[in-house]
Amino acid sequence: MGPEAAAKTTADRVFDASTGLLMNLFSLPSVAGLTTLLLSSSLVLAQSAAAPMGSGSRQMHEQMLGGMQKMQSMQFSGDTDKDFAMLMRTHHQLAIDMAKAEVENGKSPEMKAMARKTIAEQQKEIAQIDKWLSVNK
Repeated sequence: MGPEAAAKTTADRVFDASTGLLMNLFSLPSVAGLTTLLLSSSLVLAQSAAAPMGSGSRQMHEQMLGGMQKMQSMQFSGDTDKDFAMLMRTHHQLAIDMAKAEVENGKSPEMKAMARKTIAEQQKEIAQIDKWLSVNK
């Protein structure tokens, strides 16, 4: 993928994440909530612009934005156990994706070892969640 395509993908993801944050505008109970939302949106845009293109940091940032968007758009069932399981499954998958970026791009042997351990542990927890979800439909 060329730099223009990568930039477009990043811009699209930032737009999507910002849109998700703004969609929460109507559910905010106060001006303080609106202020928090606007500051969060600005932070997302500023962090995206500051991250070096093509780096492991950029990869992790994009994964984080995608994961946040996925969790924000999740259809809640009203069953706390099922909703918890679905949110945690997404959270653990995001941890795996970010850990893979560390393994591929990181320099610290200690952080790379921690990332490998995170991948193994989170995969086990996802398997437990999937098993629970399959029994508790």
